[in-house]
Amino acid sequence: SPFYYRGVLIDSGRPLWEGIIEGILIQIGVWTICLTTFLCFFLTSIFLFGILKKLPTFEIRYSRLLVLLFLIVPVNHARISLVVFDYSSAYFLFFLGWLILVRYRSIKSFIFSWLVLFLSLKTHSLLFFVLLPFLHFVWLNKDEIKISKKLRVVHVQVFLIASLPINYL
Repeated sequence: SPFYYRGVLIDSGRPLWEGIIEGILIQIGVWTICLTTFLCFFLTSIFLFGILKKLPTFEIRYSRLLVLLFLIVPVNHARISLVVFDYSSAYFLFFLGWLILVRYRSIKSFIFSWLVLFLSLKTHSLLFFVLLPFLHFVWLNKDEIKISKKLRVVHVQVFLIASLPINYL
């Protein structure tokens, strides 16, 4: 059963949503995990390019070089995709959440971004790296944060992003 694997993960202290996608994909066929792992790494590179475009001090040629590195380095991971699927899906969710956070301004997109970043924390090493989207968001909104003397939406958003690791734990 696809949910047996999920039960084992939950019993070992993993998050509740752990193993759902893996269980469904394994039922379809192991090849789906290989394909999904490849797509996760590929799409993450596209997300990274979008994130780097929001940094005005980062030149486009350096963005392209860094994205090329992101595309080339994990190619070998597709061979061991069953082992790294958890990591690659968390990696995908992390960069998707970061891109949405810095690219779109609506409350709906912020909530979706916060949720996606929260789900990405299933790989515990990303707990620390939430600092990067947090700092990027604060930097993009620094004028609005400084000007305002009273509590505004951006202050609540900053608080929610800062509290992500604490909420996860």
